Amino acid sequence: MIKEFLMKTFAVGLLVVGSSCIEVNAQQPVSGRELEIVSFAEADKSDFDVTTPSNFSGKLSNSALVKVFMPGEVESTDPIPTKSIERKLSPGGGGYANYIWVGQHSNSLRIVPKGNSYQSLLINFSEYGISKYTVRNKKGGLQAGKVYRLILRDPAPVLIDTQLPGAYAVISGDTKKYNADSNGRITINNAPSGEHEVAIYAADGRLRGTVEIKDDTKIYTHDSRAKYTLNLKTNPEGARLVIKDGEIEMEYQPNMQLAEKAYEVIAYFPGNPDVVRNMITLHENTTKTIYNTKTYTVTPMYNGAPAGTGASVFENENMLKSTDDGVVVSGNSYEVTRPIGQTLKYYATFYGQKSKTKSIKVSANMPSDIQLAVETRKDFQWPWEREYSPVPVDFTIGYVQKQIVTSGNGEKVKESPAWFDGESKWLRGFQLGIGVHPCFKFGLGFYSGVFYEMYISSNDKEEHGDFQEHNIYIPAHALFRIPFGDKVALWVHGGLGFNIGIAAAYKADDSDYNEDITDYYGKPVYATDQFDIYGPKRFNMAAEIGLNMRIKSFALGATYSKGITNNECYQEAGDGYKTRMNKLAINVAFTF
Repeated sequence: MIKEFLMKTFAVGLLVVGSSCIEVNAQQPVSGRELEIVSFAEADKSDFDVTTPSNFSGKLSNSALVKVFMPGEVESTDPIPTKSIERKLSPGGGGYANYIWVGQHSNSLRIVPKGNSYQSLLINFSEYGISKYTVRNKKGGLQAGKVYRLILRDPAPVLIDTQLPGAYAVISGDTKKYNADSNGRITINNAPSGEHEVAIYAADGRLRGTVEIKDDTKIYTHDSRAKYTLNLKTNPEGARLVIKDGEIEMEYQPNMQLAEKAYEVIAYFPGNPDVVRNMITLHENTTKTIYNTKTYTVTPMYNGAPAGTGASVFENENMLKSTDDGVVVSGNSYEVTRPIGQTLKYYATFYGQKSKTKSIKVSANMPSDIQLAVETRKDFQWPWEREYSPVPVDFTIGYVQKQIVTSGNGEKVKESPAWFDGESKWLRGFQLGIGVHPCFKFGLGFYSGVFYEMYISSNDKEEHGDFQEHNIYIPAHALFRIPFGDKVALWVHGGLGFNIGIAAAYKADDSDYNEDITDYYGKPVYATDQFDIYGPKRFNMAAEIGLNMRIKSFALGATYSKGITNNECYQEAGDGYKTRMNKLAINVAFTF
């Protein structure tokens, strides 16, 4: 018996000192958090269930009754109770209790909660002054025939989500206020055990409802916001309405009751691919009309103030007038009503000056005032600061001529690249293509494109008296523009030009003894008594400079090319001869 008692005492000591280690070997797996002991003391028998057996002190003369108040039920105990555990409502108040009959002189009790909602808990009776009997000269525990009241609670705080910032809570029978955080959540630490009523108040002190809290529940939701009626109409009628609260979407219903806060109203109008969005904050009963149009003002500004009646406002290049539908001229502003979903461009002019163009997409939530700041006149203005509407693409048609220039050994000969006779100076043709010339900052730009060239020439002195050539021409130029007006400018450009021969041929006369000559590029095409003359190379590169004058949608231009590539047409004449090809083009362009 002593050995058994010592072993038991040793086990109890270990459990008290290091319960986290011993509880692993408890009857049930450890789970959840540990309950907190509020009180443990002897109680009056009259405070307990009247159905307690009348012969309690008789048949159970070796037992004591422990009434345990806690969240949930007790599944098992250690030591094993003398009688099965019962759970019932206490007539004396305090809610439901677990009735446990425990053998007298017990020194400790391990409570294992049902369902493992909480960790098992060891209670050493002597720590709470329950030591009225002496067992073998040592302090004992429970006294037979006595009743004890044990109160346990979950130490975790009670959380109440009111969704009402500024709210506060008061527990019934107390005066302490528990304030909500910025999200409307109230935290109650060390809430009293048992069932209690908690009153929720708004910041202004108005009661917004009550919450019944219990030991076994720690998180509550109580929407404490005031409720208001929302009535919505649409113009035109027939739109589908959706109320959006954060990520939650609700179909609108007439006379809808909603808590006070901000909501997004989404309207789907038939025939309009864009939705109409409105923000509505409820702080009273509200009636609102959702329109499929937006009314806003457009105000021209000059030097930080409205420009006045001398200014004009343009919408998509059309000047706004008071006679236009949906336009009301009011003082210095233009009141405009337009369908939601449209994309429009606005700019203003004032005494020869112009504002930047603003592109807007009409929406329900767009700014209600659009300001167009007209640029202030300057005493000095750089050319690129002038208002100018660039046109990045054009269609070009023009006249073109080229010649080969052979120099070396003190000689210089200019000839047509078709005849090499020293008499014909130019090979002429036409040019057409697409020009590309985007504009960048400070008047700078780039000039390029793809152009087709066709050259035609005849020579009655030759047996093959007709010549034809087809070329592709690609410029790569830097460009600088000097604007004189919105659509008037001078372009200066220069860089490299690349000419690529596609095909060239000499056509024979009607003689039966001659055939067309199609081998031209880099091939012998003309013979002298001393040597052969070769046709130019298929690929030619040149240094170029050009000048274009644009007036509205038309431009007149000229480009001169100075050959870089040595075509080696006189390669058999000896060293020192170089042949380069020069070109002049004059064209008319239609810009778009």
